[in-house]
Amino acid sequence: MKKKRRCFISILSAVLMVAVMIPSTAFAAIGGTGTETDPYTIGSLEELKEFRDSVNAGNDYDGKYVVLTANIVIDGEWTPIGEGTRSGSGYTENAFKGIFDGQGHTISGLRVSQSDGADDAVGLFGVVDGGTVQDLNLSGVDIDVSGSECAGGAIGLMVNNATADRITVSGSVTATRGNGGIVGRMTISGTISNCVNEASVSGTGANVGGIVGAAYYTAIGQEMSISDCVNNGTVSGTAGAVGGIVGLSSANVSNCVNNADITGNGADVAGIVAEQQNYGSVIGCTNNGDITNNSEAYGTGGIVGWVRYNGAPESYPAKEIIEVIDNVNNGDIDGGNDGGGIIGTVYNTAVVEGNENNAENISGTTFAGGIVGNIQYTETPVAGEGDDNTVPEHDVNIYNNVSKTEKSAITAKCVGEYAYNNDGSSVEEDVYDNAKQWAASVNGDKYTVLENALKQLKDGDTLTVFNVEAGQTEIEVPEGVKVENKTGASINVNGETIADGGIYGEQEETPTEPSDENPQQPSTEENQTTEETQTGATATGDDTNLTLMFVIMGLAAAAAAGTVIYGRKKRHS
Repeated sequence: MKKKRRCFISILSAVLMVAVMIPSTAFAAIGGTGTETDPYTIGSLEELKEFRDSVNAGNDYDGKYVVLTANIVIDGEWTPIGEGTRSGSGYTENAFKGIFDGQGHTISGLRVSQSDGADDAVGLFGVVDGGTVQDLNLSGVDIDVSGSECAGGAIGLMVNNATADRITVSGSVTATRGNGGIVGRMTISGTISNCVNEASVSGTGANVGGIVGAAYYTAIGQEMSISDCVNNGTVSGTAGAVGGIVGLSSANVSNCVNNADITGNGADVAGIVAEQQNYGSVIGCTNNGDITNNSEAYGTGGIVGWVRYNGAPESYPAKEIIEVIDNVNNGDIDGGNDGGGIIGTVYNTAVVEGNENNAENISGTTFAGGIVGNIQYTETPVAGEGDDNTVPEHDVNIYNNVSKTEKSAITAKCVGEYAYNNDGSSVEEDVYDNAKQWAASVNGDKYTVLENALKQLKDGDTLTVFNVEAGQTEIEVPEGVKVENKTGASINVNGETIADGGIYGEQEETPTEPSDENPQQPSTEENQTTEETQTGATATGDDTNLTLMFVIMGLAAAAAAGTVIYGRKKRHS
């Protein structure tokens, strides 16, 4: 008997040693330990629900990693992960604080049709507090919560520097207000990046956006960012603040693209940001959709509807002059009190520079302009916290922009080719150096006036000339500057004639003489031997795995045939 036990122990040890050498693909519900190298894993609907229930029971997964290992189809009504309720700029109840990585997988069939209250956060995730949701696809989303004011396809509410990155949503998201294709609301600090919305988004109230409904409230030393996002879903609202990317914003919005038509029925309707309020910027964005405002309210623009400085002082302690720079509008603007190719209405102060409007038609009931429809100083900006967060009442700078819309295609009672100043003061004080086309660029930065571009040049720069005025064909540039001629005619640079398409100052590379002492290269046979060795090593590894598998199978068969286990013979059933 002792010999049999010793024999069994030897066999068991061998089996265990072989088993640990072969990777296991099985996992328990929410397997792993939650570290970055050994994350919790979710591979089924049951495990996703278990994870959701754990968060809603109070486990916030702060600092823990959770990954999706398979595509999942949700059947039936969904309760959000992190079931919480918006309260001012914060929330009550539960939230997710960890890192959720979808690893490119898809969750299909998300459906939410019920919400207990207007401020309940609705989405796959309800509240994300400082956590991250990334690399996830949501297909066939059906969110229709008529009473909700905080709904997003992926996340209802983001707070405390939360992150949404590389998320794609398709389907539809319908709520009262504060709803977006990716995120419902984001407050004070956080990041939304590299997200794509394919879903239709609609609301019956304000703050409706293709990516996020509202990104608002400020704090000293904290910021929100919305970058590199694309909206392809139609966005509509029966009220105002309807934007292709975001409805209400105090964030820095950059490099985003809207490809869908945007329709609103109230103040603030635009291709990128409906209303930029108190803080932030809109830089490097492109709108390709037509913008329609079915009301006669203020603020309808290709990029931004309304720039203004209002709201409760305690909600916006951080303020700054809003910048709208280097954006391109390709959509038509129709309706509203004031229509602008780039911005519908600017109140008090803003920097509007480097933008390009390509709309065929722009219309407004009262005001319209190729860049800005209406400049006004009738509203006193709400002060922020301290002198550094107070904006001036009169400091608008609209310069170095291009509008290709013909003035005859801009229709309103009061029309400006580039902007209409409703203040009654001289428009030249605020609107200058704008044109129908770009004159030149320096390292990619475009200028409407060639002289302004020339003033920026230094050794190593590249000047590209697009257009020169009659008689202005002679150009002088500093030593070391390269000049590209794209004017359609010859120009003279430092006394040298450069034909259209030609380049001045391009250095020709001197051919290098071949060296007699070339480093010795491995022979073809050596390379072949190395490759064969590597291939052989790979094949050996594969054969070893198969051999180990057969060993286990053989041992298992032996056990089934009557191998002694703990001194007893296994009974056959």
